[in-house]
Amino acid sequence: MRILLVEPFLGGSHKQWAEQWSAHSQHTVDIVGLPGRYWKWRMIGSAPVMVQKMVDGIRPDLLVYSSMANVAAIRGLLPADWQTIPSVLYMHENQLVYPTMPKKGKRPQRQPSLEMIHAISCLAVDRIFFNSEFHRNSFLEAIATSIDRFPDYQWTDQVPLISDKSEVLYVGIEAPEEFRSPPASKKESGPPVILWNHRWDFDKAPRPFFQMLYRLQDRGVDFQLIVLGASNPATHSIFTEARNRLARRIIHWGFVDTRAEYYNLLWQADVVPVTSLQEFFGISVLEAVSRLTYPLLPNRLSYPEHIPLDLHSEYLYSGMKSLEGKLTQFLAAPRPPDLRIQQHISRYYWPEIIGAYDHAFEKVTSVITTK
Repeated sequence: MRILLVEPFLGGSHKQWAEQWSAHSQHTVDIVGLPGRYWKWRMIGSAPVMVQKMVDGIRPDLLVYSSMANVAAIRGLLPADWQTIPSVLYMHENQLVYPTMPKKGKRPQRQPSLEMIHAISCLAVDRIFFNSEFHRNSFLEAIATSIDRFPDYQWTDQVPLISDKSEVLYVGIEAPEEFRSPPASKKESGPPVILWNHRWDFDKAPRPFFQMLYRLQDRGVDFQLIVLGASNPATHSIFTEARNRLARRIIHWGFVDTRAEYYNLLWQADVVPVTSLQEFFGISVLEAVSRLTYPLLPNRLSYPEHIPLDLHSEYLYSGMKSLEGKLTQFLAAPRPPDLRIQQHISRYYWPEIIGAYDHAFEKVTSVITTK
């Protein structure tokens, strides 16, 4: 089967997912996309460009759209013979439940035009796959409320149709390299290493993360620090302050050019305390945990799905006071994560999950073409 993935924002984790899926699938997965920048413009205005790129290639058996695609607009511009191709929407994220960046002195405003692109795109495809249970459930809960804000002709009666054709298909991730450390310890000596390996954006909540580290430092708690990720003007002052105040504890700071460098730094980390305000799946956290980094995760968003239920009380927290207490305890007595977590998240590794991908997309084409 030939699949065409339509990705207007081919960058970051979207690109990583697309290329790894294409490499592992038994089907031919072609990718058409645009550079991963100007994400709002990609959603609003990229449809004519994407259509041209699509029809310049071989007509596929299945179209898979990323959540950055304005599917209704693209389908409306496609030639008639392309409009009958079975189609799928893969929801990496959505604007209906995404937190808005607060502006000083102003109330945060949602962006209903972007919300509606997601909602109407769901109506324009045959099947919808969400990257976590949290994502699916929160989106379906939010969509009726979002539509209900509009003055008339609210089509909330179609929300059940979206629910009926949606399911969860987790993100695939690369399996870790061979364990480089003995199971009892990540390293032989030195203070434990705290890791930040997320985007430098407000939704990852860097300020409370670093404020917690300042408090630990003021109390004389010993630790080292690895901070990964590319700089962002919106959070520049937060990271600049942290780099100055925590300078003597830093092992590495900033973006690395290769995956090999990135993974090598993950192997050096002992604990990844996460403060994110939003997470639909959490690739970066799982990349760290798969390399024996101890997770301390919020008991919300997608994170509970990544920890076995009987381990929730140890690895999940509620509130910053709880996180700081758990992190303090860990730093006093570092230890590797329970191996049951490794077993639990191994279901996301591409060799394990690719069968579910191939089967899910084969099923879409077989059902649609036999109607």
